[in-house]
Amino acid sequence: MAVLLPLASATIAVADEPSFRLDAWSPLQDRNAQIEAIPLEQRAWPGLARAHILLERSGFPETSFYDHHDMTLEERASLEARLEQPKTIQILQLVHEAAARPHLGIITGAVCDPTYTSIWNEINPEASEQRRCDPITPDTLVLSSSIEHLQVSRRLSQVLHADSRIALERNNTDRVVDNVLARLRLARLVYGEPLLIEKLVGASLAQSAANDIAYALARDPSKFTEPNLNKLAAELERSSDLRFSLDGERTITQDVLVRATDDAGNYQPGWFAASTLLMLHQKPEELDFTTGNAKQALHWYDTWSQAYHDASQTPWEKSHQETTAQLELGYEQLDPVSAILFDILLPVPDNAVASISITNMHLRAVSIAIAAHRHRLVHGEWPHSLEVLDPALRPKILIDPYTGNELLFRIVDDQPLIYSASADGDDDRCRTVYNGEDRLPTLPFYKTQRPTPDGDWILYPPQP
Repeated sequence: MAVLLPLASATIAVADEPSFRLDAWSPLQDRNAQIEAIPLEQRAWPGLARAHILLERSGFPETSFYDHHDMTLEERASLEARLEQPKTIQILQLVHEAAARPHLGIITGAVCDPTYTSIWNEINPEASEQRRCDPITPDTLVLSSSIEHLQVSRRLSQVLHADSRIALERNNTDRVVDNVLARLRLARLVYGEPLLIEKLVGASLAQSAANDIAYALARDPSKFTEPNLNKLAAELERSSDLRFSLDGERTITQDVLVRATDDAGNYQPGWFAASTLLMLHQKPEELDFTTGNAKQALHWYDTWSQAYHDASQTPWEKSHQETTAQLELGYEQLDPVSAILFDILLPVPDNAVASISITNMHLRAVSIAIAAHRHRLVHGEWPHSLEVLDPALRPKILIDPYTGNELLFRIVDDQPLIYSASADGDDDRCRTVYNGEDRLPTLPFYKTQRPTPDGDWILYPPQP
């Protein structure tokens, strides 16, 4: 089953013919109307866009700062000097303020982002040519997803990461914590957007922020005060149950189906002749449009997406093969026209389910590490198991997605060790799978492609 995720370059033009329903209700436009109704002061995107444009104008380094442990002393000194500049401090403040807002506020389906464009023109009045965004109209656009906000979010999160590492070397733990909190909030805003690509980027940002916490806590836990640990624990509690969904893809699919069919839900050959079939180099006369029905296609889509959602809530290997077989059988029964549409519109969710589950696992492990350190501050000793943690300290979600049971916990060499049973599903008492050529645990959905390693996945403290 060949499926593709529509990205910024995937634009389908609408046929210009009288029979096309230009006044049809559009699920995509309906969602965007809800976004536009959110007051500007509640949206994070304007502040993030402004911070990014100012950052680009400042000449801040693109990549070398992301992991500056490999920097020379001269490069590190240059980075520190840049982070201390008033303009950079202003940018960081903008990101902190924006990340604290309740909504990201991104319009889905735009060729370009009008908010970013207007702020760019405001900040760059001397530019020889001002940017422009043509309005989204149903007679000129069916689908195009601008992902500028994902690139912006990654870039700003990386700057916060660089600032945290410099602050850690200066023993400024408060600054580290504030940056990590902002990164987790930013990750949650991005993850809250409907498209799967947005959820994957949000999960990546969240895991990177959690890695910063884990690194700093394992390096010197004495630098973390109880209020700092409490703030981190509360933010991780809000972030460590990222749910898999394909809601955005459903909205886009329904939007395209509305535009491509008549009032009875039957496909319009003229629309396909002018757009979709051209992308696949297929002639409209080769297809029987009378067999297609958008309502039946959408029903299959709902069955397909719900099956993946259900699979994401269970241990990875439990039902995946059976689910995949059922879905492929249902796909083969689709009419040819619907099959073509889904070839274009549908993402491949298998790896996405795995990535999101792995992120949840890391976030939960860091939550447990923080709970163990908070327990030690209160009681003067490490907890000997997760069961003895005070209810106020114990994270609510501790599940290992490999097994469906709680993540494993031990005290080794007077340090907490949090780990997953990994792909073999049993507790090997912290014996890792990081040996020989098998540098990483077997990823979910690939268990049958190579032997399952016998060992555990150490999640905290961070492994070299």
